[in-house]
Amino acid sequence: MKKCLLNLMRFLMWPFENRKDYLILEAGEVPSPEDQRSGFGQRHGSAILHHGGKPYAAENVRLSDGTLGCAWITGASGSPPWRRPVDNVDHAWQRDSAAFPVRWSWGRLLIEPDEITFKDDPSALNYSFTAEQEPFYHELLSNQNIRKLVLEIEGCVALWVAMTNSYCARGPNRDDVYWSPNDVGDLVAAIRGLGEVSSDIQSLRSLLEPLHYAAKLQRVQGFLLDMGWRWV
Repeated sequence: MKKCLLNLMRFLMWPFENRKDYLILEAGEVPSPEDQRSGFGQRHGSAILHHGGKPYAAENVRLSDGTLGCAWITGASGSPPWRRPVDNVDHAWQRDSAAFPVRWSWGRLLIEPDEITFKDDPSALNYSFTAEQEPFYHELLSNQNIRKLVLEIEGCVALWVAMTNSYCARGPNRDDVYWSPNDVGDLVAAIRGLGEVSSDIQSLRSLLEPLHYAAKLQRVQGFLLDMGWRWV
């Protein structure tokens, strides 16, 4: 079943392959307003920095081991930090890369006229939980059943669905804690520990019908109830 699901996934490969109409300039060159509308690239030696209003992707970037690779900015903000795939590189640019999964390293780009270098910096990935949410995150992180479950597609989706459907509070002496879908996505990503973010996790939801993760959802609900969580 899982193999069939993966074969049916929508792909978003590295988006600059075979784009004959795509404008690539030399470093420092500025395109005309018409050319900027669809984005453009700038050469920095063998590297290319891609712009869409602001820089958001780069290829032929010098990595920490001396090899060349790709990096991009993930998230709606369109601002740093940057990330690069550490493994499963062939699947990294697919829309549902978290299904494989892909492990990411976060950092920053050092952009020079003749080269672009990726500087690994684990602190660049910072999940932001409120003071009320933080204990729940550590509680789930310490549960080996949960940690094992979320590494599978069905378990990952099941935890996201359960918590966005209000399995997100514990009582009777603990106040209810609100989790938005993005909060839950970051929570699941943090538990998985692969350098993913909320958008990676939420992309998996479109892969599975409820029937496919129903059994894992029951397990997740059981784990949460055993930990003292309740439906709110």
